[in-house]
Amino acid sequence: MRRWTLQGFAIAVEAMTLAVTLALMALALAVATGRIEARYREDRVVEARKAGALVNVFLDRAAERFGVLVRDPGARESAAYFGDFSDLYEVGRDLRVRRILSAEPGSAVFEGFSLASSVPGRMLVESGEGGVVTSGIVRGVEDERPCIYYAARIGEGWLLGRMGVDSITAELARIAEYAGSVILIVSADGRVLTSTRSGIGLDILPKKLGAEAEVGGVHWMVGEADSPLLQDRIVVFTPRAELDRLLAAFPALGFSMAAVFLFGSIVRSTRMRSRFLRPLERLSALVAAWDPDRQDPAALAATETDFLEVRALADAFVSKSAEVRDALEALRRKDEEVRALNAGLENRVEERTAELESANRRLGAANLNLSRAVEELTETRDRLVVSEKMAALGRLSAGIAHELNTPLGALRSSAEFLAGTLPGHLAALPSLVTSIGADSLAILEELLGRGFADAPDPGFSGRRASHRKLVTALEEAGASGPGALADGLQELGIHEADDPMVGKLAACGRAQVLVSTAVALVGAVRSGRIVAQAAEKAAWTVNALRTYSRQEERGKPVRVDIVSDLETVLALLNNKLKRGIEVEREYGADIRVYGRPDELDQVWINLVNNAVDAMDGNGRLTVRALREGPSVVVSIEDDGKGIPEESKARIFTPFFTTKPEGMGLGLGLDICKRIVESHEGTLSFESRPGRTVFTTRLPAYSGEGTIGFAEPGEGSEARLQELPGA
Repeated sequence: MRRWTLQGFAIAVEAMTLAVTLALMALALAVATGRIEARYREDRVVEARKAGALVNVFLDRAAERFGVLVRDPGARESAAYFGDFSDLYEVGRDLRVRRILSAEPGSAVFEGFSLASSVPGRMLVESGEGGVVTSGIVRGVEDERPCIYYAARIGEGWLLGRMGVDSITAELARIAEYAGSVILIVSADGRVLTSTRSGIGLDILPKKLGAEAEVGGVHWMVGEADSPLLQDRIVVFTPRAELDRLLAAFPALGFSMAAVFLFGSIVRSTRMRSRFLRPLERLSALVAAWDPDRQDPAALAATETDFLEVRALADAFVSKSAEVRDALEALRRKDEEVRALNAGLENRVEERTAELESANRRLGAANLNLSRAVEELTETRDRLVVSEKMAALGRLSAGIAHELNTPLGALRSSAEFLAGTLPGHLAALPSLVTSIGADSLAILEELLGRGFADAPDPGFSGRRASHRKLVTALEEAGASGPGALADGLQELGIHEADDPMVGKLAACGRAQVLVSTAVALVGAVRSGRIVAQAAEKAAWTVNALRTYSRQEERGKPVRVDIVSDLETVLALLNNKLKRGIEVEREYGADIRVYGRPDELDQVWINLVNNAVDAMDGNGRLTVRALREGPSVVVSIEDDGKGIPEESKARIFTPFFTTKPEGMGLGLGLDICKRIVESHEGTLSFESRPGRTVFTTRLPAYSGEGTIGFAEPGEGSEARLQELPGA
C-alpha cells in the first residue's frame, strides 16, 4: 500500500479541493449561462406575442371604425377624417368603383375602375352578407404597397376600405425591446409581407424556424407568434450580439474567483507547513535517533510548536518510552528465567514421550477389544433383523392361514350338506312330480322361484316375530305341522303371514312334502354358490401369496409395479384389515420403480401393520401411490392416536418402539428406512392425533436398466389383474 507524507497529503487535499471548487464554479457558470440564454429565447417569444397582440389591437380598432362607416352613411361623407383608412370606395355589383370617398395622392384607382381580377375584387365576391371581412396583408392595387382591405355589403354594392401597414410597422418598431431587433409579418406560406427594417434581405422564410437563425451574415435570436386575425405569423429577430456581450462577462468572473481561491490555498499551505509540519519533522527526527538504553526521552519535550496536539504527541512518546524501558528490563529478567527452565526441558520431554508410548499401547489393546465388540454387535443386529423378519413372516403366515381356513370351512360344510341331504330328495323327486296334481306342481314351482330369488333377510329378531305370525296364520288356516311349514317358508324367503302362499299351502294336502323338497333344492343351489365363493376366496389368497413369494426375483433389481405390490400386501393382510379397517386407495398412472421387490414388500408390510396397530383394529387406512415429476411417492395414512411428541425424534432408532412390551423389537422402521435409502429414496413421516402419514419417495422407473423384463401376462400388470378388486 502506498504511504503518504503529511505534507504531500495536505498538498493533495488542497489541490483536490481547488479542482472540485473550480469544477463546481464552472458548472454553476454553465448553468447560469444556459438559464440566461433560455430566458433570452423565451423573451423573444414573449416579444413576438406582444407584437401579435398589438397587431390585433390595430385590426380590431380598424374593424370597429369600418363598421361605423358601414352602418352610418353620414359618416362615409366625412371618411377623409378617419385616419385608419387611406382609401375608401363604394363598389357596384359589377365590381367597378362607383364612388371614391377618399384616396391617397398617386392612387391608380379611379371611378369606374374594375376590381374583378384583383385581390379586393375576389374578397368582395366571397364576402356575402356576413358583415365586415378582411383580406390579410396583400399588395394594394393602388400603389403595390402592403396593405389590408376591409369590405362589407351596403345596399346593391359594397363598401371597400384600404389600410396601410406602415402605421402598424412603425408601432411594432417602437415596442422592440432590444436595439437592432426586427419584427416581421410573414404569410402562412413563408413570404415576408412587411418588416420594421428595410434591407434585411429576407423575402421568404421557412414555415418553421428554430430558436436561432443566420441571415445576411448576422446571427439572430428568433421568436414567433401567430396572429389569428391576419392568419399570418409575427416573427421577431434580435441580434445574438446582445446576448453574447452579456455572457462574455462570465468567464472573466470565473477566472477572477479561481485566482482568489488559489491565492487562499497557497497561503493556507504555507502557514500549515511553517506552523505544523516542520515541528512534526523535528519531532520525527528526534524519535528516529533516540536510543532507549543511552538517552533520556525527556529531551524530546524541548520540541517547539504552537499546536497542543503536537505537544501532546511529544509528551505521550516520553511516557511510552519510559514504559518501553521498564518492559525491556522485565524482558531481560524473563529471558534469564526461560534459560533456567529450558535446562531441564529435555528430561521432561523424554519422560512425557515414554508415558505417551505406554498410553498408545494401552489404546491399541482397547481398539482391538472395541473392534471385537463391534463385530459381535453387528452379528447380534443381523440376528435381530432376521428375528424381526421371521416374526413378521409368522404374523403374515397366521393371517394367511386364517384367510384360508374360513373358505375351507365353508367348502366342507357345503359339501357335507350336498352329500347328506341332496341325494335323497333328488331320488324322490321323479315320483313326487308324477304323483302330485297340477296345482301342487304349480305350488312347488312357485316355492322354488321364491327360494331362488334371494329375498331380504329381516334379521334374527325379525325372523322370530315373522315365525310366530306364520305359525298362527297356518294354524288358523287348518294346516298340519304349522311349525315345520313356517321354518320351511322362512328358508324360502317368505316371512309375511298375509302372503298368498300361506293359504295355498294350508289348502294343499301334501304341503309338508312340497316345502321340504323346495327347501332341499334351494339349499343345494345356495351351497353351490357358497362353494364357488369360498373357492374364489381361497384362490385369491393363494394367488396373493404366490405373487408375494416370487422366488425367481428375490434379491435382484427389477422393474417393480408399486400398485400391484401394494394390492398384494393388502390381500395378504386382509385378515387384519377386514375386522374394522376401511381401506381407501388413490393410485396414479405409471407408478413403477427399479429395485428389489422383496425388500420393498417388507417396507409396505411393516408400514401397513404399524398403521393397523396404531388404529387398534378400527379406523380408516388410506394408501396412495402417485407420480410427482421424477419420483414415485407412496404414503400410508391412518387416523389412529398418532405418535407422541417426545417419541418423534427416536422413531427410526433401532430397538425403540411405542408398542407394548412383547409386541415388537423396534427394528421395523429402522429396516424400512435402510431399505428405502438403499434404493436412493427417502422415508419421512408427520403425525398428530387423528392423522399419521408415512411417506416414501423413490426414483421413478426411467426405462433404463440391464435386466430383462417379464413377458406380457407375466409382469406386475398381469398379477394386478389376477387379484380380485385390484
